[in-house]
Amino acid sequence: MAPEVGAGRLLLWVAYRKEGAGTDAGRRIAGTVQLRPASTDNGRHRAEVAKLMVHRADRGHGLAGRLLAALEEEAVGRGIRTLVLDTETDSPAERLYAAAGWTRVGTVPDFATDPAGVPHATSIYFKALAAAGVTSGS
Repeated sequence: MAPEVGAGRLLLWVAYRKEGAGTDAGRRIAGTVQLRPASTDNGRHRAEVAKLMVHRADRGHGLAGRLLAALEEEAVGRGIRTLVLDTETDSPAERLYAAAGWTRVGTVPDFATDPAGVPHATSIYFKALAAAGVTSGS
């Protein structure tokens, strides 16, 4: 991903969790999210949210919501007004997106497979940032 990040085609947020006590404590990745701005001339106002993931041990503490909020704020600062994403249908992530003001558009059957190769439906969401009241600095 480094070449895409370096070229500005991918924005990446990483949240770390401090492991152990003291100043020499290690840290590990607790969560991450990606933003892929559209590359076409007619899509400069939109981007795709990709790979919002939180480590199992760090779920239930609002980290996913904070990562998503940071991404949305940066998107607004870049003039992005429309975000889209997809997530597994009936997954816990759907509750997160609904609570964050995202609109479910529909589902695509057998869109992606799980690690065992079993296909699952995917729900497609969008968020209009200006309509949602998301503003830079909020």
